[in-house]
Amino acid sequence: MARTPEQINARAATLRDNYSKTIAAIDNDTSLSDLGKQQRLAETYLDTRKELTALRRELEGEVTAKRNSLEQQLFGLPAPSSADRILSWRDAEDRASTLDTVEHAEALMQRALRGSDRILANAVAGKAWSIAGGIQTEAAREWGIRVLDPWLATRPEAEDLLRDLLDITDVSNSTKVATNFAFNIAKPRLLATTSDVQLMQLAEGVTTP
Repeated sequence: MARTPEQINARAATLRDNYSKTIAAIDNDTSLSDLGKQQRLAETYLDTRKELTALRRELEGEVTAKRNSLEQQLFGLPAPSSADRILSWRDAEDRASTLDTVEHAEALMQRALRGSDRILANAVAGKAWSIAGGIQTEAAREWGIRVLDPWLATRPEAEDLLRDLLDITDVSNSTKVATNFAFNIAKPRLLATTSDVQLMQLAEGVTTP
């Protein structure tokens, strides 16, 4: 069963905490020679970094999969889809992709809504989301108010999905920022200037830095 972003972040925090405690214990272990400490430190650092990297990729994968699923439900082609509907969706996507101003997008959205063309309306809404979603600027706000709001008024069932998409977008953005902290650890003080190749050699007991 896939872990939630919260569970992944919690596991990363536990790893960082255990890493700090293990490094401190090795530093203070008087039974180890300098070389012995370096080897244990290198092994601990590399193992923890490897697991944190895997967790980061897992989190990124979960966020991406959830975002893609929500975008499909909101802006994609409604199921079931015939060959004609697929062609209509592709045409709608092509038309929406060329929209370069909020005025043009608003006009096309209104045309789609008046004609009850849900496929085109979804495509235009998807274009608006790609510009306005999760971005706090005046231009993004205009796309939201003038394009997304009229579309949402005709699809009240989409409100919860759009809220979830906003939440997952926030998680995605915060993940990019948090990556520099949550999924990274500093090298042990005794190995601060040691290269990765030397660290691997130390961990394998091959040579010294």
